[in-house]
Amino acid sequence: MIKAIAFDLDNSLIDFSTFKHETARAAAKAMITHGLTGVTEEELYEQIFAVYDQKTVEYQKTFADVLGKYPELTLNEFERIQQAAISAYLKTKFESLKAYPEVKETLVKIKAKGILIGVVSD
Repeated sequence: MIKAIAFDLDNSLIDFSTFKHETARAAAKAMITHGLTGVTEEELYEQIFAVYDQKTVEYQKTFADVLGKYPELTLNEFERIQQAAISAYLKTKFESLKAYPEVKETLVKIKAKGILIGVVSD
């Protein structure tokens, strides 16, 4: 008899891939809006994902790594653009993190059977 089930959060209960794509696009747009020139939003989006591919999607200095490729930026410009990217990322994160359509219904059914539910993530 099953007494408990543990679920991974990312791409099991929530659509983590879509979330990462939407937040990367928002960050790229914010970088352009806040003064980064000589690059398109699409190019920045690709640069963000290049960092993710190299250092994982959980890497905390992604935007700094991307902006480091633009040595013409002053320290103030770098910081302003980086903070705009972080703010856009966080705003979009909370708008786009959603459970897959049948998750809530499925968890309710499991709980109704008296099975303990756990959620794990890194």
